[in-house]
Amino acid sequence: MHSLVIDKSRYASFTHKGAAGELDNTVNYVYSSWLLGSGERHSGGPDLEVYGRDYDPRFEDSKIQYAIPLRESEL
Repeated sequence: MHSLVIDKSRYASFTHKGAAGELDNTVNYVYSSWLLGSGERHSGGPDLEVYGRDYDPRFEDSKIQYAIPLRESEL
């Protein structure tokens, strides 16, 4: 296992409900719809996927948290 120190940042967090193999649908929404209309900008830091207590790969209604780091828009 490796550890990584991530710089402090604000994050926008989204809940993906469904199979892990369909997480790309949520990620596509975040980048192609939400981020473009939010007035926010990605900070360039790492996106996070959190597989917590609500995640179980055996069930299609599992939940995965997906978060992107934000910085203020320059507009």
